[in-house]
Amino acid sequence: MPSWACLSGEELKRSWTFFDEAIDLKTNEAKAICKHCSKSYAHPRTNTNGNWTSSLSKHIKTHEEKELQKSKEGSMDKFLKSNKNMRVLAKVDFDAILLETAVTCNWSFYQFDVPQFKYFLSRAFPEHRSPGRKYVKSLLAKAATKAREEIKERLAAETSKISLALDC
Repeated sequence: MPSWACLSGEELKRSWTFFDEAIDLKTNEAKAICKHCSKSYAHPRTNTNGNWTSSLSKHIKTHEEKELQKSKEGSMDKFLKSNKNMRVLAKVDFDAILLETAVTCNWSFYQFDVPQFKYFLSRAFPEHRSPGRKYVKSLLAKAATKAREEIKERLAAETSKISLALDC
C-alpha cells in the first residue's frame, strides 16, 4: 500500500495546503511542490520508498515554525528593532516630522487621537508624549503663520516685477 494511503483525511488535507501537484516535463514524473519554498518531492502516488509522509511532515513543520516565529514578532516590533540604533529625536524634530507626515499624507487631525496610532507612537518614540489633535492643529497654525511671513519677506525683497495668475 502506498504511503499516502495511510494518511487520514485531515492529514492529507493539511498536506495539500502546503503543496501543489505538478508534472516534471523533463522526466514526465508527478511531483509535489512546496508552495512556500518551491522544493519538489516525488508525488505520493509515485513514491515507492514509503518515506513521503515523514519527509512531508518534517518539511511542513519547518514552515509552520517559521510562520509561528513571524506571528510572534509583529510588524511594529520589526520596525522598532530595526531602528534601535537611531538617535533620540529632539521635541522640535519629533513635532516637525509628525506635522510634515500629517500634511504629506493628508491625515485628519483625528488621526492623532486614534488609540492604535497613539500606541504606535509611544512604542516607536518612548521618549515623547503622543500629541493630540489640538496640539497638531496648533503646530500647523504656527507653521502656516511662519510660511506666510517668509513669503512676505521674499516678495518684499524682490526687485523685479511679479505676475500672479489665478486659475479660477
